Amino acid sequence: MRVRPTTLGTKGLLLLGALEFTFLASGYRNLFFLLIAFCCSLGGLCLVWSVANLRRLAARLHEPPFAPADTPRPLRLELHCRKARVDLAVELRVRGEWTEIAYAPTATGTIELDAKFPGLPRGVHEVQGMRVLTRFPFGFFRARLDLPVSATLVTFPNPDAADRDELGLDHHSSSHMAHAGQRSPSVAGLREFRTGDALADVHWKASARRGTPIVKEREIESGTGIEVAIDRRCAPEALESALAIATSVLLDRRHDERRLHLRSQDCALEVGPRRNGEAQALRWLAAATLLPPSAPPVPSTSAACLWLPARTAGGS
Repeated sequence: MRVRPTTLGTKGLLLLGALEFTFLASGYRNLFFLLIAFCCSLGGLCLVWSVANLRRLAARLHEPPFAPADTPRPLRLELHCRKARVDLAVELRVRGEWTEIAYAPTATGTIELDAKFPGLPRGVHEVQGMRVLTRFPFGFFRARLDLPVSATLVTFPNPDAADRDELGLDHHSSSHMAHAGQRSPSVAGLREFRTGDALADVHWKASARRGTPIVKEREIESGTGIEVAIDRRCAPEALESALAIATSVLLDRRHDERRLHLRSQDCALEVGPRRNGEAQALRWLAAATLLPPSAPPVPSTSAACLWLPARTAGGS
């Protein structure tokens, strides 16, 4: 635990110094003695109370969700206090900078806080530290308690940043993505309605019985599904656009759970139904880097593969 004076506390120390000097230089010693005693008592009380406000305090950060680049990320945080605590701010250190994610005016027992971390650039960012701060009770001192944390903020490419025209994606590519890996008419089960589900899949009788929209979970027909190849021997801007388009394709397949094959120089991933493998693919898209021109090409894929950045399918 560390304690240091705030700007207000520094001014208070300067005032105390001025009172000490006046006490020694003036004949009104009784008056200045009382002022000095009052300032010392007030400062000491603030110091002790600030330290006590953070004693036996613990915090736990839940597993952070993945988030698109430059988009705020919701977080869940637990604070454990044996006694009542006041004026608690929680900060995380990411990329060498401290950012406040949550504030609790009062806390007793175990409470959950809805925290939010501002948008980050694409990448896999390690959380380097977590701390709880307080300026209670009078704002003269700023007490800090460092807490252990082990978390990673996975920030995948923002699909809204995909520039399809610049990369030359034509209607053939769109048609390929739309028709590969169609769903079977056979029903595998029922589940609750999710955004993007077709109205034709709504099971009206089950919806009426349960009082909430229910849709039919369909089997996925066998086939190659969607194939995307990313050649990372390109310009930085082209790579970012290619990764954004690949992310858009990956997230779009959630609506009908088509199978996705993602390939690159050091990557051969498959995302199947029920989002199997999706987290691994998003993590790879978040961490993908440029390769020099001398790097090997992407392993050969089918002729219907979508190449990113745009190129002739199957070309070197």
